[in-house]
Amino acid sequence: ADLNNDGIPEIVCAVYSPPGAIALHGNDGSVYWKRSDFNGSSNQACPIIFDLEDDGYPTIFFATRHQWGGDAELVSLSYDGEINCRVPISMTCQGGISLMDYDNDGHFEIYVGNRHTELPGEPVSTDSYWAENLTLRWRVFYPYPGYTYTASATLITLVDVTGDGIKDIVTEINDEPDGYTVGLAVLSAGDGSIIRNATNIISGHPWTYSAAVYDIDLDGNPEWIWNSARFIVWDLVDWQM
Repeated sequence: ADLNNDGIPEIVCAVYSPPGAIALHGNDGSVYWKRSDFNGSSNQACPIIFDLEDDGYPTIFFATRHQWGGDAELVSLSYDGEINCRVPISMTCQGGISLMDYDNDGHFEIYVGNRHTELPGEPVSTDSYWAENLTLRWRVFYPYPGYTYTASATLITLVDVTGDGIKDIVTEINDEPDGYTVGLAVLSAGDGSIIRNATNIISGHPWTYSAAVYDIDLDGNPEWIWNSARFIVWDLVDWQM
């Protein structure tokens, strides 16, 4: 991304430990700025970089991880590496952040999976924050026993599933505590409520990987595309494999 609006793109990377970030000038690899003061045990997910104000200077977002406690954070940086705001979270694992203006009102939202290592069973919530100030919009846990959202290890996908012009959230579900069964849920980006969900699409495959959403067969319906030991294509409109 061109951080300083000089026509030359920069490379922005997470710094694993101590958790932080670094920006390099794309033309010669020299350091533009570097930070090593993020909260958490590590920073290993890719950032989101987006020009919220449409002024040529993007905002940079990172979500860090803490494997053994609750002091990780979601952090917003200015184009030159200064901290705009930060809020504590528990753990995002490798999942990272998604960003969109789901209802086209000019205000963008952050969506992130948050594994609550401080709670029994370490359930995962799906959280949404206002991108401009990182105020929490809503936080939801999977409401049915025996399962949890798995968005801490996967990237939340944002797509209009219902065809109303408003984007929805597509995220994965796992059984607890082993995570050997994979399902998915479509949530409202407005309040995190479930639009539809399926808990047992595939069994016997531990852990999770980020899925893709794309109209792979060009029938007008988006498909959820997931791969581990098996390759799965799930039609999000017809709601079948």
